[in-house]
Amino acid sequence: MQPMLYLLKPADEDPPVVCPESALVEGLLVYYPAILDAVGVKRIGFARPRPDLVAALGEAYQGAPVLHFPKGAETPADAEATPEGERFLAGPDAIASYFASLGLAGRLAS
Repeated sequence: MQPMLYLLKPADEDPPVVCPESALVEGLLVYYPAILDAVGVKRIGFARPRPDLVAALGEAYQGAPVLHFPKGAETPADAEATPEGERFLAGPDAIASYFASLGLAGRLAS
């Protein structure tokens, strides 16, 4: 089973509102489409609660972007964990660094 990448879709407002952190990760997916072979992607709405994230990580972990690792999967040393033991990477820097460590993407410039 693959890790699941959760990204926020642009909010359905006029004009649309975009999550800059999710947009950065979306850009990585465009630059490096091989990432899509290594992870699943779910684009979720802005509104809370965010049922997909609550189901995966619990009520307290609804921020995005987030990369959730399946139980038993090898995870990077810097992955965070919920009290129930679900492992994940949060934010574009951690997610981009993970993809770079796999050789799937370039690293973000500092």
